[in-house]
Amino acid sequence: MTITPENAAILVSGRIRAEIVQSCAISSELLPMRIDEPLVLRFVQARPAPVAEEIELAAEELDEIEYEGSVFDLGEAVAQSLALTIDPYATGAEAETVRKAGLLGDKVAGPFAVLAGLKTDPTQNQ
Repeated sequence: MTITPENAAILVSGRIRAEIVQSCAISSELLPMRIDEPLVLRFVQARPAPVAEEIELAAEELDEIEYEGSVFDLGEAVAQSLALTIDPYATGAEAETVRKAGLLGDKVAGPFAVLAGLKTDPTQNQ
């Protein structure tokens, strides 16, 4: 990381590099992943929040991290940035097989699959 003062702000730039293992969103198989992303953070002194007033942020204010006092937590900012780079919907080689089989085997799969299992045949109630 490179830390550079910039007027009243502190600019931090560098790269996030990590090797992680996460679960496939469909099959739960373990997926080794490599992360290599640029990182730019801008730390600014906390400003008093406006009272019951809607504010509009300029483009350069969107990626600012406010801090109070004379220190900020760079480790926490990097950890949160790393968490945001992880794909929550990553899929592995077994994902398509599991999709085809469905989570309920040969039964109907989808958001209403459990309800379909509760449906009764009206001809059997006679």
